[in-house]
Amino acid sequence: MKLMHLGLSRDGRTNRWKIICACSAEILPPTTICATQQVECNKCGAIISADYNAQTVTLVRDGEEHQPCPS
Repeated sequence: MKLMHLGLSRDGRTNRWKIICACSAEILPPTTICATQQVECNKCGAIISADYNAQTVTLVRDGEEHQPCPS
């Protein structure tokens, strides 16, 4: 996963970002004044947490539905 800074928003008050998911999908999260944000990948369903101050992304939950073991 990768976090890329795209510059300022149109009004100049926030930054624009792009997240590249592990499945190679590009996510353009809505601009926010918050330092952290969680987004979902529309391709694989992964939940990704972005820390814009630290410029890091971490996987919160993968998009795979885990089935319980049959008994």
